[in-house]
Amino acid sequence: MEEAGFFVVIALTIFVMGFILGAIVGVDFWKKLSHRPEKMDPKIFKTWLLTLGIVMLALGASFAAYSTYFIAASKTAEGAIIGIEKKVDDEGAEYSYPVYAFEVEDGEEYKAVSSDANLHYEIGDHASIRYLPNNPERSRIDAFTSHWINPMLLMASGVFILMFFLVYSWMYREKPANKESLG
Repeated sequence: MEEAGFFVVIALTIFVMGFILGAIVGVDFWKKLSHRPEKMDPKIFKTWLLTLGIVMLALGASFAAYSTYFIAASKTAEGAIIGIEKKVDDEGAEYSYPVYAFEVEDGEEYKAVSSDANLHYEIGDHASIRYLPNNPERSRIDAFTSHWINPMLLMASGVFILMFFLVYSWMYREKPANKESLG
C-alpha cells in the first residue's frame, strides 16, 4: 500500500511541475487541454518530457543519496535466510522475497523481509546484512541491487527521457518565418 501512495505522490509531482514549467514557457495547459486538438502541441509535449525527465533524475539522485547515507551510517552483521515469502501480483506473476535474521552487536536478534524480490537466496544461505545502529529494523541485504538498482533505473530513465526531449526539441524547433530575418 505504501508503494501505491508513493507513485501517487510522484504522479502529482510530475503533474504540478508540468503546469509550473508550462507557465514558465508560456503554455496555458487548461486552454490547450480543453479544446482536444487532433495532434498534441509540441510545446506541451516538450514541457511534459522536460518535467518527467527532471523528476526522474531528482528521484534517482535522492534515492542514491539515501543509499549513500545508509551505507555510510550502517553497520554490517552476518545474517541467515530463514524463509522465502512468496507474493503474487495482479497479473499472476509470483515473486520471492527472502526473509532474513541477524544479530546486532548487543545480541538482540532481528528478522526482516527483503524489499528486493528474486534475489536467488535459499533457506539456510548466509548473507551480509546492513542495518542502522540506532534503528536495526531498518536493514537490507548487503547486495549491489539492494542499494543501487532503484537509483540507477530512475536516473537512467531520466537521462533517456531528457535525451528524447533534446532530440524532439531539435526536430520540432521553431524555424524563422523567412531567411531574410536571420540577418
